[in-house]
Amino acid sequence: MIARAAGALRRFFFTDVDPFVLGIYRAALGGYLILFYVMLAPSWLLYYGPGGITPVVASGGGGSLLLSPLFWHVQSRAVMWALYGVSLGCAVLLAIGAWWRIALVWLWYMNLTLLFSNPYVVNGEEQVMGVLLLFSLFLPLGASFTWRQLARADGRRAMLTASARVPVWSLRALQLQLLLVYLASVPAKLSDPAWRDGTLVYYAMMATDYPRWPGLEIFAWGNAALSRILTGYSLAVEMLVPFLIWFRRLRLPCVAAALALHAGMAVLIEGVMMFNLAMMVGLILFLPGQRTRLWMARRLAVVSGPPATAESRSRRPRRPRSSGCGRG
Repeated sequence: MIARAAGALRRFFFTDVDPFVLGIYRAALGGYLILFYVMLAPSWLLYYGPGGITPVVASGGGGSLLLSPLFWHVQSRAVMWALYGVSLGCAVLLAIGAWWRIALVWLWYMNLTLLFSNPYVVNGEEQVMGVLLLFSLFLPLGASFTWRQLARADGRRAMLTASARVPVWSLRALQLQLLLVYLASVPAKLSDPAWRDGTLVYYAMMATDYPRWPGLEIFAWGNAALSRILTGYSLAVEMLVPFLIWFRRLRLPCVAAALALHAGMAVLIEGVMMFNLAMMVGLILFLPGQRTRLWMARRLAVVSGPPATAESRSRRPRRPRSSGCGRG
């Protein structure tokens, strides 16, 4: 029994996947980081530059430590903007798949610098970005969906029709870490009366520092009926998706449910858009790679096939069971 369990655990973590979804994830992560740095530009010097909002620990001697954040040692605004330019350039390289691993190393280091240079402006997305960037260093993100493939017609066709698979080991660790983001928050939410009685969304929408759209009083109608529905939906997603997403037939509905949750929060609640977008980028890793690639190829008329009839479907062999983004 122990040997069987060890074998199952090894197959779970050391697997091979279709690289197409990994390429989409890399492009989405690069695009997200481009947006992150563009939105950070107006506050770059205010948050991190010399003379800006400086944490107390920095002025208390922490800047002399060997592993202290880089920004604590920079006294030039020009250097700060140079670091910003390098970071934005690395985000572009990651998005197009050029020198992407070098770009990832820099972006991961800069994320740590942002996270610890000024903890007073951290809003959650930096922690999620740190997880995505660190584990992505060990994923074969340059195997598909790169600018070299997209620039040529034969490259695009080969990318959408190739059935080669690549071995990975860090994918499962990254997927589990993302799911722990949901599970870790459940105990605190269940201890909050507003979560238990369903009024949490109502209070969030009525808070003066959160709403961004007019007409949000709809959340108070009917004894906060809409709030109770959405609060229950949020709890259901965070409690059930981490477990149900590993079942092949439930994977896509779980991804869709989680994406809908984060999209709604990003639109409705002020200040948490980037955190929710980071989680949406991570959810791409749960898409079945081969099915996603074939779906895209058919939509682009790269591959074609006759419509499946009831008889042909009955003769079609069952797909092998799997977990993760590679099969399905």
